[in-house]
Amino acid sequence: MQTQSRNALDAKLVHNLMDSVTDVLGIMAGTSVTLQDVKPVKSFKFKGDISSVIGISGEHGEGIFALSFSEMLTKLMVSRLLGISKEDVQREDMIDGVGELINMISGRTKVALSQEDNTLYNLSLPSVVLGEGSELETGDAETSYLLLSFDIEGELFHLQVNFQTY
Repeated sequence: MQTQSRNALDAKLVHNLMDSVTDVLGIMAGTSVTLQDVKPVKSFKFKGDISSVIGISGEHGEGIFALSFSEMLTKLMVSRLLGISKEDVQREDMIDGVGELINMISGRTKVALSQEDNTLYNLSLPSVVLGEGSELETGDAETSYLLLSFDIEGELFHLQVNFQTY
């Protein structure tokens, strides 16, 4: 019975994350986002040049979300967020922009989870990792993650998720 409940939550969580990503980027960056793939992965590795990580915890579960973009796609998204040209986007703008995007996406997901569980969830502050092809591995052999791949104008970006219920 616990497994069925957890699978239902996982499906709802994935649906909430997909909606959060498409809504936040659609509204804040004025762009169309398409989900390309959802697959389980055994390790947590960033899939882009600029990534932002945020933790979520509550009475019934905890986890981590990581949003990763290429530098080119980061500049595009941040230029749209700020209403400036891609050429005017500075490194600090990219750091703040990617951090704010994960904050908005996870915040929207947190609200949905709180309503479904009738409990409160809290978010950590986002952390940003820079560097072409940056990698961070975490977790153990028993931990599994979901990798959600999205497309914006022919460019892929990724959201990695781990959420454990209890």
